[in-house]
Amino acid sequence: MKNSKMTNIKKTLVPTVMSGAVFLSTIGLMNTNVSAEINKDNYLADNECTIVIDKADNIVKTNKPQKATGVCSKLVSGMYFKKGNREFYSLNGWSIDYVNYSGEPFYFGFSSGDAIGKAFLTNTKENIKGKTMHAAKKLSVYKSASTKAKKIVTINRYKTLKVISANSNWAKVKVNGKTGWVTRKYLVNEVTISEVKKVVTKYKTYTRVDPTYETGRKELINKGEDGLKYIYYKTKYKNGKQVSKKQKIWTDVVKYTQDEYYFIGE
Repeated sequence: MKNSKMTNIKKTLVPTVMSGAVFLSTIGLMNTNVSAEINKDNYLADNECTIVIDKADNIVKTNKPQKATGVCSKLVSGMYFKKGNREFYSLNGWSIDYVNYSGEPFYFGFSSGDAIGKAFLTNTKENIKGKTMHAAKKLSVYKSASTKAKKIVTINRYKTLKVISANSNWAKVKVNGKTGWVTRKYLVNEVTISEVKKVVTKYKTYTRVDPTYETGRKELINKGEDGLKYIYYKTKYKNGKQVSKKQKIWTDVVKYTQDEYYFIGE
């Protein structure tokens, strides 16, 4: 989303992608979990990308990080692994950032630009037949289980789909009254949606009396200008149902309202 306001962002500088082996050997040294829950300093980005981390793909066993999409594809990877009884969903670069919830936004600064990456969690071995799932990214719905098949419809991120049947690669779904096939990996049962509302605050006109002016004289002191602010909200959904109240996290005033003042002499 070009020049969109996004928040709840973890800032991660990404000069390279580490292999799974390097990642595991350095976890004790590089566990920084650097970002705060709320970060208003880095919520502008020119690009957007998506990464889905699959619990069924344990990086310890496969040593193959799961790649992001779009502008992040060559520089950002994600991974699931289990250490003892603890499970980890992580992104990697020079530092390690843990993914705390499905749909969490991260800010990535590249030498060629920057991006907001949305990290989602899934498990392609889970039986999702009959369940309502969410799309982690913009998806094409195909007539059959092949990317070469005819596209029936395209759906946006967060759209809910009813699953008729599924395997680890494809899911037969019903959406918008149509039945077709989508890539199973991009179906997630839980999302936290970050929403930034743009609010324009209108200027007001005031009249003031100034005894130094002759009667009837009016003077425009300031030209009125509308103000601008952004309000960030967060809402959690699971299997198509809202499971948390829409929560206002912060408000960022970008431009303050400039009012008009008319002075009338006595």
